Amino acid sequence: MKRKILKSMATAVLSAALVFALSMPVHANAYATFYKTEITGDGVHIRKTGQATGTSLGLMYYGETIDHYFQVVAPDLNYGYIKRFKPASQYGYCHKKYIK
Repeated sequence: MKRKILKSMATAVLSAALVFALSMPVHANAYATFYKTEITGDGVHIRKTGQATGTSLGLMYYGETIDHYFQVVAPDLNYGYIKRFKPASQYGYCHKKYIK
């Protein structure tokens, strides 16, 4: 009898947990919305922060393909959050005038 009650309680708890989990809102990844584009200048800095004073993580050159994540807002609205593919995947900020 106790075993049947415990099994029934476990089923009820698991069912409630499943209903709760399914009712929670799904949050989109901040990086989910992007578009592939190119860099339009030579020696363009990819920066750690979205400001002109941000630490440079490297230089990019004309025609380099990047992903531009336009839902991420930088402290300086002139900078866009990007993903660089070479030499390896690298995330950072780039001035918008160099993003095609």
